[in-house]
Amino acid sequence: MNKKRFLLFSLFLATSLTTLFAFSSPSKVQSQSTNENAKKGDSKNLPAWVKNPNEQYNDRLYIVGVGFGSDDNAAEDDAKSELIKVLNQKINSTENIKTYGTNTQELTEYTSNIDTTSELKSITGLYIQEKHHASQNQVYALAILKRQDVADYYDKAISKNDSKILEYLNFAKSNLGTLESCIYCEKALDLARQNEYYNYLIDVVNAPFEPEINLSYKNFVTLLDECSTIKKQVSVKVNVLGDDKNIAKNSFNECFSKLGILTTTSDDCQYLLDSKITLEKIDSLDDKHIFFVYNFSADLIEKKSNKNVHSFSSVGRVGHLNESGAKSKTFLTIKTEIETKYIADLKKLFSE
Repeated sequence: MNKKRFLLFSLFLATSLTTLFAFSSPSKVQSQSTNENAKKGDSKNLPAWVKNPNEQYNDRLYIVGVGFGSDDNAAEDDAKSELIKVLNQKINSTENIKTYGTNTQELTEYTSNIDTTSELKSITGLYIQEKHHASQNQVYALAILKRQDVADYYDKAISKNDSKILEYLNFAKSNLGTLESCIYCEKALDLARQNEYYNYLIDVVNAPFEPEINLSYKNFVTLLDECSTIKKQVSVKVNVLGDDKNIAKNSFNECFSKLGILTTTSDDCQYLLDSKITLEKIDSLDDKHIFFVYNFSADLIEKKSNKNVHSFSSVGRVGHLNESGAKSKTFLTIKTEIETKYIADLKKLFSE
């Protein structure tokens, strides 16, 4: 295994390694589902491929699935599903791919949004090779997929992503100090994470001829560090009116930090977060509680153009047994909203 492959596998959770060894013998996994389908319907006079398809279709070259149904369509769909189960036993166990940045040493997590089933079904190499009509309502089908076809398919997908990553990275570098540079870094990183997933799938299928993948950005960790450097060229000053204890301000600072953007107390910055918090004491329905209605807003302003690039606002009501407790609880509620709803809304800007 070359250095690049070793690096990729070292990024995965230790718990996924056990599954990997189980998957290294796909014929063993397949024989279980094959035997189950062989028990369905009349087992007499069945062709050999129903019970053991790998005798005819070499496990080193093919991934196979035997399906059973009441008609041709049902049997074919079942066969494809059985084939995909072989891959998904490993793929689904690694939905959370974890990578490390060498500068920060912080763990970042990426949850794959790839619909593996539809991805694999779209590969031209997956097709129905055999069918057997045991009786009028008992049909067997054999789906096969060339391991090499899977590897070649994802190799092309990686190359396509690599071209876009290079484009996004060049745009970010030519627009240093702008929020757009951060957005395009995130676009590049999303595709790079996707490539990590695709690269992993290539390893999983274990094709006879593994593609030689040369990435313009070298590897994910290198790109992560480069994007981190680009993001640090952007700075935001956070001003919050009505936040005497800096509870909201600290939460805003933490949000930007999670996005890799620096916050500053200096006016020499590209962006200003202008936030305002107001509290209004309202009548209570009982004599035991004090209620406040809060209203807070946050506008992210590009200072050079005075353009409002992102706005967020929230209104709510909070009560407690005394006035001091009600105020404290109100600010804790605002803090939670900033650290959950605000950052989620800000991330949408990055993914547009």
